[in-house]
Amino acid sequence: MKQKQNTIWHTCYSKGILDNSKGPFFSKKNSGSTVAEKVLRLTIFMIGVLTAAQLLNFIQTNYFTSDNQVVIFSNNLVRETISQGYVGNYLGQPLPSGIDSLAAAPIEENVARVLAARTYRNSAAESVLAHPKTEQPSQYKAELVSQNYPNMTILAGRAFTFEVRFKNTGNATWTNNGKHFVAFNVTDPAGRHSSFQHATWKEYYYRPARLKEAVVKPGETGTFRFALQAPAQAGQYTENFGLVAENLTWIQGGHVTLPIKVVLQPPAYRTELVGQSHEKISVSPGEIFSVWADFKNTGANAWTNTGQNYVALNVTDPAGRHSPFIHESWTEFYYRPTRLAVAEVPPNWIGRFSFTLKAPLEPGEYTESFALVVENKTWIEGGRFVLPITVTKPIVDEQPNEPEIRVGLFAASEPVQITADAPFKVVDGKANLIGNLQAGEVVATTYAEGKYTLQFPTQTLISESYVRFVPQERTAVFEVKNYSNRPEWNTQLNDNRFRGEIEIHYAPATQKLWVINELPLEQYLRGVAEASNDDQPEYLKALIIAERTYAQYHINTGTKHVTENYTIDATYDQVYRGYNFELRSPNISKYVAETAGTMVVYNDEIVVTPYFSHSDGRTRAWEEVWSGGPYPWLISVPDPASAGLAMLGHGVGLSALGARQQAEEERTFTEILAYFYTGTSVKKIY
Repeated sequence: MKQKQNTIWHTCYSKGILDNSKGPFFSKKNSGSTVAEKVLRLTIFMIGVLTAAQLLNFIQTNYFTSDNQVVIFSNNLVRETISQGYVGNYLGQPLPSGIDSLAAAPIEENVARVLAARTYRNSAAESVLAHPKTEQPSQYKAELVSQNYPNMTILAGRAFTFEVRFKNTGNATWTNNGKHFVAFNVTDPAGRHSSFQHATWKEYYYRPARLKEAVVKPGETGTFRFALQAPAQAGQYTENFGLVAENLTWIQGGHVTLPIKVVLQPPAYRTELVGQSHEKISVSPGEIFSVWADFKNTGANAWTNTGQNYVALNVTDPAGRHSPFIHESWTEFYYRPTRLAVAEVPPNWIGRFSFTLKAPLEPGEYTESFALVVENKTWIEGGRFVLPITVTKPIVDEQPNEPEIRVGLFAASEPVQITADAPFKVVDGKANLIGNLQAGEVVATTYAEGKYTLQFPTQTLISESYVRFVPQERTAVFEVKNYSNRPEWNTQLNDNRFRGEIEIHYAPATQKLWVINELPLEQYLRGVAEASNDDQPEYLKALIIAERTYAQYHINTGTKHVTENYTIDATYDQVYRGYNFELRSPNISKYVAETAGTMVVYNDEIVVTPYFSHSDGRTRAWEEVWSGGPYPWLISVPDPASAGLAMLGHGVGLSALGARQQAEEERTFTEILAYFYTGTSVKKIY
């Protein structure tokens, strides 16, 4: 209190209350008085001054507590009241009407006028009058009863109504008008600018509402209802409010906290991938498979599968490309597997996109990318769907007792360049190791004067024996890089890859350097290109069994191409195109596997089984075409499907056209074979 006394004394002095230049003792008028008179007048004057000082100290102590201090300075300004713990904003306010200076009246009047002066609490224009100690703020208490939102999530810029109800647990009645009306203010700190201030906060920027009811007596419940408007900035906020008895006190227990999450307005189209049938998938070349992806609509607009702006799934990376997994069911566009599966997907619902893929023929690691699109409008944010796909090499299980076959691919007239998609080794005809190579490395082989010259990546080696290229992995595939064998119907293809082993062997009898493919018989049959992958299943089975029997017959006899070191050739005996044809013809591979080891027998013996394209209405007996015979299973039989046509082929054995027709007439492969190879049956040999 000492500092306050000094301040008031100094102020009184500066305002003239203690101005001795105007006192009766030191006035010029009395300058000639006796010393005794001066002493008397000075004594009286000092008694008055001390009395005034004590009166001011009494007023300050009893009416201006440490929580409500009046600060006075300059001639006619009374600054605001500062509550303990708060920072004041000192805006000048005029003294009450008629007061020009605190020095214009006796001390008693000045004190009264100071007490009547309007002051301001905190930084707000909130009217607070000093109150007698008979009004106890502890009379005001409250207890939270309810709030309509314990927390709130709201779009940026949007408004909502917040309602809070408090029970009056004090002994003072609440009102919504008068000197001490009850209101709801922003707090923490008080008087701040709320980020959620709404235009309806008319009274003060920090006050959202007054008490809704006119009167709330002790024990009753009062309501405070007001609007809040979210800021433009998204984020997590916490708003605090408190009850106040205006001009008097904050109400104990009248505090409310509201956590508010502000989120941005979603775009018209946005999505989130929430499920998919496969994280990754492994398939065989040419395999047909189905997948699906589920997307949640997190945008503002509903999705539809019809109309101008329907939602579909397109190929991406880049958009509009030709996917190697395209399937015939992609009927709308070559780059669009499917549309939305249902008629409509509202916001926050999930839509499924199901579609079919067909694996490419080339084994390898692929990544297929798709994305959702609003037709004629936009790609949908978050609508990507990526599917890693492994196209595996077909694995052919070798059968017990399955024979090997040696196929003469072609006679080379230039260096033969061999590589593989896996590590391989080079050996001579006696299995002596010449060299090891990694996948992709190339060896070029030539023959001259009884020697084989091999050009490796880093060296040149000579072998006096024929050479063989042997894979170190059973799934490895060799490629003859400088061999061109392109089908007429698609010259972009080149059938120059083969399973098994590759041998380069000079044949003195014909003076040709042959490139020979040696491999298991069932693997060979997968590369025999005598039929179309889409032919009738029973026809394909009949033809495959005839091919197998024909090959096995020559394996058994071993005489047809003995001087050229192979069993049958790849052109005239049976058309063989190797691994690439296998990849293009999964149905043929399927029926090869289903009929594995099955052959045509006559009297339980494997027989030769020639076949051809079509006859002129009947097949020919063996002896009509070739020397030797007769063979009782190779006799002339009617071929109605070929009637009226010119003969295409040698005419002996199975007519391909006739066999197809019988398959269409729902005859089984055993019936077809027994018809064209008279008196025969089929038998599983291995």
